[in-house]
Amino acid sequence: IPLTAEEISFIQSLICPKLKRDVEKSYRERNRGWMYELIANERNGLDVDKFDYLLRDSRALGIGDIRMRIKRIMNNMEVHGNEIRFPEKVAFDIMKVFQM
Repeated sequence: IPLTAEEISFIQSLICPKLKRDVEKSYRERNRGWMYELIANERNGLDVDKFDYLLRDSRALGIGDIRMRIKRIMNNMEVHGNEIRFPEKVAFDIMKVFQM
């Protein structure tokens, strides 16, 4: 897939925001900062990378309930300005994910 230099820079900034703070800043100024929380969430650590390795590790260890917890968390994510927020009803699920 051919990508422009701008698209490549954006993807790089999603993966490692520290290396591309200028790109991240421009997206946050346009209320698009929440996209950074999907890939590399520096605010609370809940991102697709964490979910991926938790699912992989839980499968290898035979822990079954984590998949449903992650699905419930993801289904209840809400975008508020530049942040992804979670309603109180998934607080227990989030706590269990961090105990893994």
